[in-house]
Amino acid sequence: MHAETSQLPGTSGWFIRRDPFLAYQLGRNLNYREFRERDGIFSSLVAQLGGPMPDPTVAKITANNQVSCLGCPNLPSGNPGGGPNFAKDSGMGRNTPHYYGAGIMEMLALQVRAELLDEVDEDGSGWISSAEAQASNGDFEARAEGGRKLDFGDPRLSNGSSGAPSLNNILKVWFVDASGHPVPGATSVDNQTTFGYSFHVTVWGWGQGAGRGALNPTNRAFLWDPWKAHGGLEACDPSSVLDPNGDGVSVPTLAGAIQFPVTHRPPDAGSALDPLGFSTDDPDGDGHLNEISEGDLDLAEWFMLHAPRPAFAGTPALRQRGEGRMEELGCTECHVPDWRIQAENGLYEGDRRVFDLDVRWNPEKGRLEGALVNLSEVLPNGDIVPERRKFDVRGLYTDLRHHEMGPALAETGYDGVQNSLWRTPPLWGVGSGFPWGHDGACLTLREVIFSSGSNCIRSSSTMMSMPLRSTTGRSAAK
Repeated sequence: MHAETSQLPGTSGWFIRRDPFLAYQLGRNLNYREFRERDGIFSSLVAQLGGPMPDPTVAKITANNQVSCLGCPNLPSGNPGGGPNFAKDSGMGRNTPHYYGAGIMEMLALQVRAELLDEVDEDGSGWISSAEAQASNGDFEARAEGGRKLDFGDPRLSNGSSGAPSLNNILKVWFVDASGHPVPGATSVDNQTTFGYSFHVTVWGWGQGAGRGALNPTNRAFLWDPWKAHGGLEACDPSSVLDPNGDGVSVPTLAGAIQFPVTHRPPDAGSALDPLGFSTDDPDGDGHLNEISEGDLDLAEWFMLHAPRPAFAGTPALRQRGEGRMEELGCTECHVPDWRIQAENGLYEGDRRVFDLDVRWNPEKGRLEGALVNLSEVLPNGDIVPERRKFDVRGLYTDLRHHEMGPALAETGYDGVQNSLWRTPPLWGVGSGFPWGHDGACLTLREVIFSSGSNCIRSSSTMMSMPLRSTTGRSAAK
């Protein structure tokens, strides 16, 4: 059961604040549990067409085909490694990447959003007004480690005081009224019903094509969305939609992450909750209620926040030599090696984890070895909470952007739309995913690199949704 307080033993709030390691294990169990018919798996239909696609008539083959998250990220079994290719937007399918280091990826995505907003949102309202967009000099940059600036597009509006911004495709934009409330269906600022815009970084997903972004902006959405799409399990999650000021952004969950109900709302609206928070809604009409609870998501999200980050299986000298070669070839223009989670202050949230598994290569024993690093403090009431200090992220190898990858990596979807805009995947843990590429068409890492050779030495100065030219080789992980 969900609870915000640690004073109710056995609730998600109690586990997370009093026994975070057990909360982690319980969340891991939920990630890899094989759900049964009595849990509501698949509703009444198995492996039917899901959708719709954005056209919006053609369906995509995703629905009701897995009983567990273990069916996709499963190398090695029971871990968040890569997995099989599965049918989705086109006959080419989608490759299942690993999600090791998922918490770090989410924290960086939310940090980039905060940094970009801070550059233009002068009044701190949480959205960019028409006047603020006009006052911008066109810079929309986030910084990786070492001060490197990454361009996420132009926040100015296409028609001066009206129109839409030209942002990197990984940023999902929504338009707001004069009070900062989202206007459903709006596609631009018109200064009549819409007066500005906001956005999020859609950290999970390969990329749906120009103007479509990717899939999920947070780890929590990355849980309840596939549970519904692939297993027919409907989550009731008030935490995802708790938005007191109506700006489309929730208050932080127990794991500390804001959600974006303006674009991502769980399938069970929870319109009929009992005093314990149990939903008696049944959107799919299968007779199974409260299939995924708010407490389930609390613990599963806690696991994803602390999912171990990948390690380099080799000596520092080997790593330096390989990274130097990548720099020579221009790969690190997009596969940016290092980032930093900034310490908590008025702008940033800091590292929200309470522990880190630091895994390094032991050359004497020829193996990887890990040490648990405490990132928490204990409050006088006994709660264990994160210190929220800075954390240096070494060897991530992504710029958190989408790039135009050219005709060699184009695919035509079931709806007839061609897409060649793909997210720069983090290369850490690349050995945990097989095969490689957005469609899983590459059976070796060498093939990944050479398959997009025509794109490898292009300028990456233009970072808009269209056209984008990347200096990266073919993407090798999600």
